[in-house]
Amino acid sequence: MSTTKHSDELNHRILLGKARMTVELALASAERAVFSSKFGPDSAVFLHFVTRLKPDIPIIRVETGYDTRATRTFVDDIQQRLDLDLHVFRPEAHVLRSPPALDDPDHPAFVEEVKLAPFRDALQSLDAGVWLSSIRRYQSAYRQGTSPFVTLPTGVLKVSPFLDWSADTVARYAREHELERGPDVFDPTKGEPFRECGLHTALGA
Repeated sequence: MSTTKHSDELNHRILLGKARMTVELALASAERAVFSSKFGPDSAVFLHFVTRLKPDIPIIRVETGYDTRATRTFVDDIQQRLDLDLHVFRPEAHVLRSPPALDDPDHPAFVEEVKLAPFRDALQSLDAGVWLSSIRRYQSAYRQGTSPFVTLPTGVLKVSPFLDWSADTVARYAREHELERGPDVFDPTKGEPFRECGLHTALGA
């Protein structure tokens, strides 16, 4: 093995080990931990990683009502493969419509209705003490400055074990464990790529 390949391997192991230690610390810090997933292109990687450490961890999925058929099929497939303890939460009495533009005065209320309110309900219904998230620093400017452990105003500990993973780290883990890549997810609340939808900002995280 060349020196470069050897260092790449060691760096990869460090990232995996750091993520594993972060998850283990999170699980030890509260009786009830949950993991949220949007079931997007890289979600199988993080679902696989976390459920290998805690197979029965509740998985939160907010189903906005705007999912594609490909996303729904992927959810079913990965749930069966990984035997996920999946908990689906939906907006109450929401009527499907064209998502409002970012500069539309109705946009904040739309985000609250289809994503934030169901997610708060999920944390409360599952009595979550720890919320595990799969965000990475390279995904947005906001995420570059966040920390692995953040206590929300509600007292829930938000934990981000994969912050320092690169796209290459994710792809390598997927290859090593033969994990399928999920479809692109249509998020009606974002409006544009690399923009925070509000889930990681509005909750005080």
